[in-house]
Amino acid sequence: MKEINLTIAVAIYNIEKYLPKCLESLLNQSIKENYEILLINDGSTDNSLKICEEFLIKGLKAEILTKKNEGLSSVRNLAINEAKGKYIFFIDGDDWIEKNTIGTIFSNIEDFDMLTFGFNWNFPEELIVDLRFQKNEIFNEDIENEIFKNNINTAVWNKVFKKEIIIKNNLKFPELKGAEDYLFIYEYLLKCQNVKKISIPLYNYNQRENSLSNEKKEFFYINTLKVYKELIKKN
Repeated sequence: MKEINLTIAVAIYNIEKYLPKCLESLLNQSIKENYEILLINDGSTDNSLKICEEFLIKGLKAEILTKKNEGLSSVRNLAINEAKGKYIFFIDGDDWIEKNTIGTIFSNIEDFDMLTFGFNWNFPEELIVDLRFQKNEIFNEDIENEIFKNNINTAVWNKVFKKEIIIKNNLKFPELKGAEDYLFIYEYLLKCQNVKKISIPLYNYNQRENSLSNEKKEFFYINTLKVYKELIKKN
């Protein structure tokens, strides 16, 4: 059996309009070996599951996991439990990656506990490259503080994590909508010896109007406050 170096976990919930672009980007990767793709359907009620099945027929080598709807944290925690790869890369199914993403990950992840890379903000009529990724850097001291300096952003989808660190330290995504990444990344960085940051924009972050990140709802701010309280406890 060939070694699986990377698990790509795609979170899917009622995104039939956007999902094909994501899956097409996975199908067209320049690297075809040494990784697995988990398409995790979080109880979608639209055609998202059907679209996944259609892409398997097209030749996308992936496994579909369907579960009842419990939210993004539950999807990512399931991915951690099911992952066979040495590293884990989380993707939101309404986003997409560049053709050279997996190849670039393989070229840069070795000997590092985490890799983080540049990304594009994709608005309906405009593409903006995130300016926090203008140079390559390596962090190996007080790494968790880099998120407060804004040198490392707090989204998980432009990062690759070492599964061993997650399992060894029993790290999980908390059940917080809109703030779950922040606490997970902070706890993960506490366990890291080194992190590599590269400037290449490999991930396309889709800015759709009804996405969770664009919803200005009370629970988002309440959950963010909960995260800050947890961070204070840990310091």
